[in-house]
Amino acid sequence: HQSTNDTYPTALRVAAIWELQRLEREVTSLFEEFQRQEKAMGHVVKVGRTQLQDAVLTTLGREMSAYADAFARDRWRIYKCVERLRVINLGGTAIGTGLGAPRAFIFSATEHLRQLTGLGLARAENLVEATQNADVFVEVSGILKALAVNLLKVSSDLRLM
Repeated sequence: HQSTNDTYPTALRVAAIWELQRLEREVTSLFEEFQRQEKAMGHVVKVGRTQLQDAVLTTLGREMSAYADAFARDRWRIYKCVERLRVINLGGTAIGTGLGAPRAFIFSATEHLRQLTGLGLARAENLVEATQNADVFVEVSGILKALAVNLLKVSSDLRLM
């Protein structure tokens, strides 16, 4: 009753959810550590820099706060993307119409996968749309790029301190 047009994207979504949830935990650890450092270094005055030039006075706490906020945004982006990945087209068969699959299967397939994976998966309301479009994976790529930029920026800043 299945087609690769619904099973492959569903498997990819499940794998992406698992990996993004793991990544979200790591980003949360970074966020929490920078929050701790913000409190610990709030009183340490330093010269702020712009374009690698000395600028005005600031504190290490303010800089740590900025890093924490960047990782908070990354964490939020990951969370919201995982929400969208939870919507699957399993049961839609070849083009999303469910043609060739018993109606009971179309409705039970998502529930069985939900139980098997422990993930809060939901059947797409419009299986044709869900089968035709994979833009959520472009979104995954974008949030990973945004996180990479933030990691590079923070690591460069820390190196220059």
